[in-house]
Amino acid sequence: NYLWLCLLELWKYKEAKSYFDKLLIVDEKDISTLNNIWVCLLELWKYKEALKIFDKALEEKKDFTIAMYNKSLTLIKLKKEKEALKIITKIIKIDPDYTDAISKKIELEKLLK
Repeated sequence: NYLWLCLLELWKYKEAKSYFDKLLIVDEKDISTLNNIWVCLLELWKYKEALKIFDKALEEKKDFTIAMYNKSLTLIKLKKEKEALKIITKIIKIDPDYTDAISKKIELEKLLK
C-alpha cells in the first residue's frame, strides 16, 4: 500500500502521520515507520515531538545512523548545534564513510567557532 507515499508527495503531512500512527499500532518498534513519522513531524514544524520519535527509534537500535543523523538535523532546527555535533561525531565513529555526517560536522564546526 503506497497511500503514505502519495500523501507525502501531496504534502499532506497530517494525513500521512495519521496513517503511520496506525501502522505503529501493529508494530510500535518499526524503525521505518518511526522515521516516516519524523518526516511528517519535521514538515509540520513539530521538532520536539520529532525528537521523541528518534529517542524511541534509538532505544530499539542504538547504532541506527539514519535516525541519529535525522535527530541531529532536528536538534539543529531547535538551535542545539552543540548537541547535534556530538551525535554527528558518534555517527562518524560508527560509519566513517557517512558523507552527509562528515559534511554536516564540518559545517557545524565552522558555525560553532
